[in-house]
Amino acid sequence: MILSLKCRKKYLVSGKVFIILSLSRERLYMKTSMDRRTTVLLDFNNQVWRNHFATERKMQPNSDGIHTGSVLGLMKVLRHAMKIASNNGTPKLVICEDRYPKRKHQLYKKYQDAFKDYDGYIKYKGNRDKKDLDYNPIELCQKYINCIPHTKFFLDGEEADDVIASYVMKHPTEDIFIYSSDRDLWPLHHRNIRVIFDSDGNTPTQEACLKRFETPDFRKIYLHKIIRGDSGDNVKGVKGYQFKKSIKAFDNCDGTLEDYFIKLYEMFGKNNPFLSKLFLPHNIRLMVLNQKVVRLKWNIDYEIQKITEPNTDEWKNLCMIFETPSLLNLKLMELF
Repeated sequence: MILSLKCRKKYLVSGKVFIILSLSRERLYMKTSMDRRTTVLLDFNNQVWRNHFATERKMQPNSDGIHTGSVLGLMKVLRHAMKIASNNGTPKLVICEDRYPKRKHQLYKKYQDAFKDYDGYIKYKGNRDKKDLDYNPIELCQKYINCIPHTKFFLDGEEADDVIASYVMKHPTEDIFIYSSDRDLWPLHHRNIRVIFDSDGNTPTQEACLKRFETPDFRKIYLHKIIRGDSGDNVKGVKGYQFKKSIKAFDNCDGTLEDYFIKLYEMFGKNNPFLSKLFLPHNIRLMVLNQKVVRLKWNIDYEIQKITEPNTDEWKNLCMIFETPSLLNLKLMELF
């Protein structure tokens, strides 16, 4: 129980910071709603791989054996984004690249003992299949995207989700359209921030959130992952803990772990055997790790690169080399 109390103090601090940041963003939105800038934020790696796997079996490769569906799909998403965002003025294109997330991989090594009740070695996102390709869809799409004016931001060692969250926090006066199918970004879906999955403009709904995370409140997604785990990132939940028995505490809490604990104590009492399973030392270590893995960071000092002018000649050259003439019909370059 001592471990749980120490843990609660840590969560209390982080919880307060999160609440303060949220309130600050709300105030800034109210103050600047009359003069806002529109930004299209592209989760680059996410959209490249999403379009690659969606078109790999449907489209024939070019004469060099390269599937260009990732490029075609990405550019359709980009055209949709720029047209939708242009309704609020001239949009700014911002692209976030995912670099090797060294920090989160190190977390798994540091807290490996927290998984002693699980079979085998637990690796971050180790449940995702890897495909051996003779080419890299990311590098292919980078050739095309570098022909388009945009601002690129990234940080080596950090995952794109955390960099995106930091960008959102540093630009509270912008209306931001985030194009990503990553559910980790759903908690960002807010008044002036729209998370969009695809070129059809689909966005997260409360019904989808309820089905996937057992709550319609986007703010509680992190808490659900901390307790229940996340199969997408190979994050393990608390083993043997009957979460549904405590669903009332989950519904009534504010989305922070410390408030969830308080609601549990109010429901069951501090010495209830049901809670003793949750507060076993290895479960506490597991929840500490899960919080560090699933919660987005808001204070990353990312690097920035800018391309200011469109390169139409190189665009046409790439369309010839990789046999993607249909991109010329999209007339995407006219939007820049």
